[in-house]
Amino acid sequence: MNKDVFCSQQILSWTTWEKRVAKVRDILYVILKFVLVIHHILLKKGVSPSMPGVLVRDDEPFERALKRFKKACEKAGVISDMKKNQHFEKPSERRKRKIAAARRKRIKLDQQYTR
Repeated sequence: MNKDVFCSQQILSWTTWEKRVAKVRDILYVILKFVLVIHHILLKKGVSPSMPGVLVRDDEPFERALKRFKKACEKAGVISDMKKNQHFEKPSERRKRKIAAARRKRIKLDQQYTR
């Protein structure tokens, strides 16, 4: 018995459809895992985070809703926080990084005002 699913003006076999759903589910699981890790880190710091969320509209493709969710995560700074907190950074390394950033900022400002 061959089950077919109509999706975006194509007829996909049931196994192909299941593979696509599994892939999207895996992507969502990874994103959700990172969002929860960042949420936990912010709670430890005493910050009340606002979790990004997206309401899926009627007759909206799942891929478009996922794209809107990714953009909401980027705007909220979840992705950059996740990358920043991937590895432990010693306090001395953090100080060196901040001093180097201040030095770069100072050089940039000096170049703007000497023009």
